[in-house]
Amino acid sequence: VVVGVVVVVVVAVGVVVVAVVVCDVVVVVGVDGAVGIVVMRVADVLLMHAEAALETGDLSTALTNVNVVRNRARTSNYVQAAGGGNAANYVIAPYSASDFSTQENARKALRFERRLEMGMEGHRYFDIVRWGDTTTRMNEYVSNESRANPQFGSEAGTWSSKHNNWPIPITAIDVSGGILTQNPDW
Repeated sequence: VVVGVVVVVVVAVGVVVVAVVVCDVVVVVGVDGAVGIVVMRVADVLLMHAEAALETGDLSTALTNVNVVRNRARTSNYVQAAGGGNAANYVIAPYSASDFSTQENARKALRFERRLEMGMEGHRYFDIVRWGDTTTRMNEYVSNESRANPQFGSEAGTWSSKHNNWPIPITAIDVSGGILTQNPDW
């Protein structure tokens, strides 16, 4: 991972796009007059690569990529408390080879790392759909939230596998000329 600023020129559909990597963020500059649109974070790319390596049995590459992300977090500036000092007890250390000794252990560590690193950035839902864990996780979420707000559970209902694939808009099905069909249960 290159830290600093790197300019990448990509030609896609006849449009030249300039992307700048600034620390941990990929920013697109100069597309339709837009400036400074965050496309993705380098940590996300590293964790996606780690996940792909993990799922193909390359635990060494997965460990290396996850530790690049952890080491960046470990050496970052921590949130400070109002009275001074760190706001929390930050304990961030690289994973060891024994943490990635089996695919299941590595998968657990990587998923935990994605949850921490990508928290509040809108990735969690798509991660748990990709991992096939949506029904369990979403129902746990509704159950937990219902303890604080009983009305939440009755309004949210129960998550079922139907919700893993969203409905295809009827207009898209109509204009496809019979190529598209509605997802099951919709």
